[in-house]
Amino acid sequence: MINLNLSKVFHISRDSLSKIMVVTLSIILIISMILLSISYRVQPETVITTKKLLAEIRVDSGSVFKVKPVIIYDYREYVETSKTYYDLVKGLNISLRFTPSITSGKVLRINETYSLKTYLSTSIYGREYPLIDVIKSTNPLRLLLIVDFKGMDKLVKTIEDEIGVRVPRYEYTITIMYKAVVTYSNGVSRTYEVSPKITIYFDRDANTIRISWFNMDKKYTSEKTTRKINYFNIGLANIPIRTFRTYTFYTTITLSIIFAISILNYISSGRRMRILTPLEKYSRLIINGEVIHESDKPVIIINDPDRLAIMSKNMGKPIIYDEKKKELVLITEDAIYKYKL
Repeated sequence: MINLNLSKVFHISRDSLSKIMVVTLSIILIISMILLSISYRVQPETVITTKKLLAEIRVDSGSVFKVKPVIIYDYREYVETSKTYYDLVKGLNISLRFTPSITSGKVLRINETYSLKTYLSTSIYGREYPLIDVIKSTNPLRLLLIVDFKGMDKLVKTIEDEIGVRVPRYEYTITIMYKAVVTYSNGVSRTYEVSPKITIYFDRDANTIRISWFNMDKKYTSEKTTRKINYFNIGLANIPIRTFRTYTFYTTITLSIIFAISILNYISSGRRMRILTPLEKYSRLIINGEVIHESDKPVIIINDPDRLAIMSKNMGKPIIYDEKKKELVLITEDAIYKYKL
């Protein structure tokens, strides 16, 4: 078995080696903690929501008032989109265009239906009045609303006569409740609805009308949610964030334990480490005595107590500690070796 002593291999002391190990562990621990923090800042998954268009209903309000051929329009039919004189209005032109998306499947048939709801409102009175006729065409569905403006004005005058208060302005609201039932080739049926609201504002003093539109278009969509796993890239390796969190968590815990043990060991070893005197270090080789007479043997002064101890072990002779002279003396057959304390 090979006993590898790093302090001897690299010619450094155990104390220095312990310091190097503690510093290295602390650096690796800090890096591990930083990576752990980064892993918890990044979401493990990204939620991606995609929308798919199922159908779209558009109400075309580009053509609003169909105006009679009169002198101010050079006796031509005219389309007025803002306001006009209500004596000239033939009707309201409304187009509803329903477009199912091909992503929903092949369309077998479309059943379009509609209904109307009307309401007359003045400052003092309001109720439902069906003062309207409809001319219908299809593909796309087109409605020409024939509003009985004269009948409406007559009704308002009747209200004025009954209550004795003039009504200079009033409103007429038309709500179109449109529904399309689509049957697809896979046997699935879907219902799509929209309820555009048209409000006509009458100004009897100016003899004009204007129009406002509400809730004209509607889109039907479906949402699909997918989850994409996020990865942490280390060189050529892609590690899922959840896995990377687990690795860095347990690595940080393990390194923290090893670092704590290393610190405790370094502190305790520092307390134990103390420079021993030659008397303490080689107490087994030393005997107390006094050299009374020195022979004619040469006296050799040794500067290294370790060398004196090695010679004592090799020769099997004790080292004499002369307390008065504060010397360690090794007497051999050829010479006397001394080390001054």
